[in-house]
Amino acid sequence: MVKDLETKEVDLYLLAQARTSFIISLQKPSYRELEKSYNIPKSTLFYFAKKEDWETQRVEYHQNVIEKSQNSLKAKVSRERSKKLVKVNDIFHKGADKLIQQLDDNQYRMTVKDLNVLARLAEFLAGEVEARKEHTFKLDKPLSEYTVEELLAMQRNIMDGNAEVIDIVDAEYEELIEDKDQDDE
Repeated sequence: MVKDLETKEVDLYLLAQARTSFIISLQKPSYRELEKSYNIPKSTLFYFAKKEDWETQRVEYHQNVIEKSQNSLKAKVSRERSKKLVKVNDIFHKGADKLIQQLDDNQYRMTVKDLNVLARLAEFLAGEVEARKEHTFKLDKPLSEYTVEELLAMQRNIMDGNAEVIDIVDAEYEELIEDKDQDDE
């Protein structure tokens, strides 16, 4: 019977359409459905499907589609995060000038908490949202004594993850401890 299928005239165009339909359809069609749609005997379809390994081609095709879709989504998210990081950086530069002016005029006093907020915002926009950690950065002198250049350098170090951290508090763990302490009372 196998020799009959190989020597028998099969409309190669219809067979190619049936193969394509089998491989790219979201719901895998049965050989009976393909037989009705393309007027090719079910046994012939089954023979060529096994010979050409349509199942493997189907799996590879759908994995490729999913991978391309995921990569496209990742690229879009990355572009959006980059845009937001640029905006935050611009805001930081504008805000740094204004804060320095306020510091010079003794109208505002920057705290380490302000630096922590900026660092957490930068981590969030960089996609590092799995761990909520608060960083305490090492300062060589009071914040009000820093120049604009020193603050900008500090900001770059924080954004790049190179700032010297003297304490890291895991906010989730800290909350669990507080909840447990309250339960014990």
